Amino acid sequence: MEDLTSCILDFQANVVRVTYRKKTTLVNPEAEASHAAVLACIWAHSKLDEETDDQGGRRKWRKLGFETENVSQEFSEVGVLGLDCLSIQKKFAESDPDFPKLVLEQLSRSSQRRCSIAKASNEVVELLSEHWAIFAPGYSTSTAFQPFFLNFYRVHSLATRFFLRMWTESGAAMEDFTRVSALVRSQIKVALRSENVRPWHEVEHTFNEQEYREVRDRQMKELELDDDVLSKVPVRNLRNKLYKESYEFVRQQRIQCLLQGAWFVNALPQSSPREPARRPGRPWRFMRLVNFFCVRMELKVYVLGSYQDTGLKYLHYVDSAIKFPVRSGLEDLPERIDVSMISEIATATCAPPPNVLRDENGLPPTSPLIPSPLSFSLLSAHEGSLADQIAPDQSRWADWTDGLNMLRRDGGHVASKETASFVQALTEIGLKIKLLDLTAEKVEIPSVLVAGPPPNNTDFFFSDLL
Repeated sequence: MEDLTSCILDFQANVVRVTYRKKTTLVNPEAEASHAAVLACIWAHSKLDEETDDQGGRRKWRKLGFETENVSQEFSEVGVLGLDCLSIQKKFAESDPDFPKLVLEQLSRSSQRRCSIAKASNEVVELLSEHWAIFAPGYSTSTAFQPFFLNFYRVHSLATRFFLRMWTESGAAMEDFTRVSALVRSQIKVALRSENVRPWHEVEHTFNEQEYREVRDRQMKELELDDDVLSKVPVRNLRNKLYKESYEFVRQQRIQCLLQGAWFVNALPQSSPREPARRPGRPWRFMRLVNFFCVRMELKVYVLGSYQDTGLKYLHYVDSAIKFPVRSGLEDLPERIDVSMISEIATATCAPPPNVLRDENGLPPTSPLIPSPLSFSLLSAHEGSLADQIAPDQSRWADWTDGLNMLRRDGGHVASKETASFVQALTEIGLKIKLLDLTAEKVEIPSVLVAGPPPNNTDFFFSDLL
């Protein structure tokens, strides 16, 4: 299972990227035939007839709960992901044989008591994206398996039907949409907690069987410990922005550790019974990531601005029988590894040589036959293992495994809980500081943002000054 951990987390991170790309791809039925086909299937399955409103305009998509007939605008926040979630192909309408009856039931109610099915579906997409931190490509910090995320559409179907049920059981009206959304957010947190060990039938039971009063009582207890200001859309958007900034800050810090370099133990990789163990010639290795955007001037190194990923191409290293002070530059580091050749950073893959364990008290005690928890291997898709190392401590292991993953062209994944907790902690601290700035001035945070009127003319320009 340990051998598959890195591959599964890489796959999971790639699915996050695909999901984010769908969420940010605009729905355009006029230009994309596939989008028009999905919308046609949704409409056909609803079994509704197009009508004309009092002003003589077409009334089609508004019958499904959209606010306007412009579907591109209605899906602007959730993109193709929202369209897929609502469509028959992705099982929401198809999974509920009473979907047409559900639509007619909402239409039979007064306009104030009607639950917008399409709007509810899009809101659930936003809530699930927030729960699984689908903020931007390459910004995944999950260190645990998320099997339910890999079945996003099925979870969306359960959560959307829960939204509609809570609407009915609570007797909600149009102005209660935010309140019902808060209930669904609370239920999502409960249903999807510990998802790497939670069985699927418990998730279904949590969404399908819990009654409104039970959910509401639990939410009231949660609100005693939390502030509902955190659930408002502007604050959620601010959290997303701060999350990306925090991730980038930690990423730069981790890469800076690679640029400083570190000593590692040359480890014994696990070998199959048919393959003899490959023993390292020397016990110690110093590795350093080299930035080729640095230049030498008068024996001093000056960095041309902030370092760029395009200049971080090689890990230079030297193997040695003993540790020694390594000079800056490349004089002491004759060998190198091409970073672009690294396809995976596998962890807990190799054991330390027994002679190093006897001489180095700083390393964690372990049997030579058992892989060290502080070990990692740099794997290539075509050349096998490029390096097998053991870090001296947990902090150095997190710096290098996550730093190398973040440096990879595809972004990799975060392997350590230490890095993931850093990102989350920085996000929460930044959010609290921003909110303190607002609350100290007693600024009202709106639940929605309303665009102002357009300018009267084009006689203006955007200033570069803040």
